[in-house]
Amino acid sequence: MIKYLFLLILLILCACPKKVKEGVIVSLVDSRIYYELNKNINVQNISIYEYVYNKNIHKYVNGNPYDFSATAEIVDKKLRYRDKVWDNYHLPYVTTNIYHVILECKNSPNYECYYKIIDKNKPEVVRKIDFDEVNNLEIEYVKKPKFE
Repeated sequence: MIKYLFLLILLILCACPKKVKEGVIVSLVDSRIYYELNKNINVQNISIYEYVYNKNIHKYVNGNPYDFSATAEIVDKKLRYRDKVWDNYHLPYVTTNIYHVILECKNSPNYECYYKIIDKNKPEVVRKIDFDEVNNLEIEYVKKPKFE
């Protein structure tokens, strides 16, 4: 009986949406990407690593890295850090690519996560995202891509 109870609890936990507890929480607010932490930590820099899907070999390959100083803002009554890839470089994100964000913190370990941006209406569509004309997008947390 205990075995079945444990299995039931495990299935319930797996079925629940997973919230990032010790990693970076990524959100889309007012046509921009923001990052936040569940902890009150001084974030100094943000690094983004882009993994591009190569259709020819059916694998992800390294793309561009971006580094910028963290800019804290109060958004929806929460302290969040604005992603400045679009604002500073005017480089769009692509819906099939995986993005690895690392928040580099002062006097504490770094925090990170991997995510994709998908189109809610057409999740299979590959498109570049112009954040000045963004719509119908959502964040999807993913695992680190595997390389050979």
